[in-house]
Amino acid sequence: MAFLRIWIFSIVLVGCSTEKQQMETLRSLAIEDLSTQLQLPEGTVFQEEAIEISEAKDVAEIDARYVVTFTIRSQDTYGTEEAKVYTLTYQKIGDGGLDPSDYELISFE
Repeated sequence: MAFLRIWIFSIVLVGCSTEKQQMETLRSLAIEDLSTQLQLPEGTVFQEEAIEISEAKDVAEIDARYVVTFTIRSQDTYGTEEAKVYTLTYQKIGDGGLDPSDYELISFE
């Protein structure tokens, strides 16, 4: 019985670790795509709180879709703070999810 509990715990732990790695891969890919779309200088740094990743739940879709939302805060010439929100939607096209080529950018708003 103890062996079964350890085995189940191990599977859950590995599953969570893999999901975290997938989200990190998707996050890196989204930063690269956003930098390209907005023509940002190389080395632009984003705060962790500015990036939100969620899985789009659509029963009609077979493949997973992920929505990555960036909130970029800046100031205009008068010192007024502005917040612009950019949304990137990805389709998971590969099996693993640990490689950037496992995702395809399908929309940028």
